[in-house]
Parts: sequence; structure tokens; C-alpha cells
Amino acid sequence: MDCRPAHYVLAGKKKQVSRLINVRYCSASVVIPSRSQPGKEDLWILGGSTHNNGAAQISTEYVIPGNSQTKSTRGPDLPVKLSCPCALVIKNAANGKAVKVLITGGWSTNEALHRTDFYDLDPDATKQNKGWTKGPDMNKRRHAHSCGTSNQQGLKIAIVAGGVWKKRGNKRTSSTEILRLDQANPKWNAGPNLPKILMGAAGLTTKDGRFLFIRGNVGLNTHMTSILELKCNAAQVVGKTKPTPLKNACKWITLTQKLKEARSMFVAMMIPKEKLVC
Repeated sequence: MDCRPAHYVLAGKKKQVSRLINVRYCSASVVIPSRSQPGKEDLWILGGSTHNNGAAQISTEYVIPGNSQTKSTRGPDLPVKLSCPCALVIKNAANGKAVKVLITGGWSTNEALHRTDFYDLDPDATKQNKGWTKGPDMNKRRHAHSCGTSNQQGLKIAIVAGGVWKKRGNKRTSSTEILRLDQANPKWNAGPNLPKILMGAAGLTTKDGRFLFIRGNVGLNTHMTSILELKCNAAQVVGKTKPTPLKNACKWITLTQKLKEARSMFVAMMIPKEKLVC
């Protein structure tokens, strides 16, 4: 069966949706509510470098699928120049509406960062709250890592996993960190380690709130095909005076499904069935 995204197929050929303003390598991207077309979505591309080992960029841009424009449009600059960061969308638990973007880590001028920043997507937010606000620092510096969200039985969290924490020597990590999104003023806490040190993997949040980690690079020219899922025992954490540490309440399980080809530094996203042509 040959299935392709219907939005990008025209007369049996791939359709060029937009041309980027800047050349970007190792950028982050998220799908957000459209700024100009109610009920539709835009692709927001953030940071990246000019080429492999090139200078990090501070700019962002929006791609509007289905628009006849030949170029994307400029978005708000990042707080700092970033290459190989990871960004995720935080949704309202009640209505599923995207309310914030969280960008994590990345490589800046001379080092990997542990900083995070929020961008408020709420059109009703006051002017003072619009734009970027500083988030809690991660415990470990990382870039070329994966991230996503999970919502399991009232335990709403953001996850960062793997990546490279030191460029010299290409120091990869198997560590993960978890941020409680169901708490006020949360901090990053250690999560369960990945089975192997990994960089260049892809994180994916499913429609029903599960977080999948699609394996990437474990060493020079060594890539993985397996897919992991983060499972958390919410009953040990939510509403507890002394909750079980998240690194013990959560664990990685290996799914039976695998990629057909091993890969690294790739993108994964959910495509609704109604957007497929088979």
C-alpha cells in the first residue's frame, strides 16, 4: 500500500509547499494553530545552522501548507542562537488546544545549552505575556536530543531524551529528564535512562497522549530501528504527598513495531488518516 500525505500530493506528484527564507541544518519544528487561517495549521521552523558545523541561527519562519506563496514568512526570533534544539507543543488538557511551545537545549556559540524557553500561543494573552519567557533549566546540557509530551492518567509531562552534551569528543548521553506540566513552577527531574546512549532520534506524541522514542544514532554510522514507549505509573505520582521519583515511576518498553530502515537525524510526525491518499 502506497500512502502519502494528501496535502502535499498534486496530480500524482509531490507539491513544493514553500521555499524557506534561510538554509537550515538541524533546526527544530512544530505544528501550531495558523496565525492567518482559523481552523488550519502552520509549520513553525526554529533555529538551525547554516550547514553542518555552521553558525547557529536566531531566526524562525512559518510555512503555511496549501498557500500559493513561494516563500515562507519570518517568525519571531529565538531568545538566543540555536542549532539542533528540540521543540514541543503544550496543549490544554481540557480542549486539546495548543497553548505554548517549549524549546529545549541546542548548540549555541560555543557550547550545548541547558536552557529552555516558552512561547505563548494564546491569542488572548496580554501583551506583556506574549513572546518568549524563560523556562526552568534542564539538569544536563544537550543538543541533537529528542523531546515530546505525555499525558497518562492525569500525569502530564514533557520529556527530553538522549542527545549530545559535549561537542568535543561527541559525548552522547542516555539520560532523560521529565518536567511536570500539571504543577505550578515545575523543575526538571531525572527520568529513566534509555537502554543505550543515543543522539539524532525522533520523539513523537500520539493523539492519545503517549510518547514514542524512535531510535537514532548510538555511535559512528551505527543506527537503530527499534521504537520505545515511555510508560508511567501515574498512581505513584499524581496527588501523592511523597510521590515516587519519576525515574522509578516511569520506564521504557520496546514496541514490537520497528522501522524498516535504520536512520538518524530525521523527523517523525503524526498524520491523520483523512490526510492520506492510499
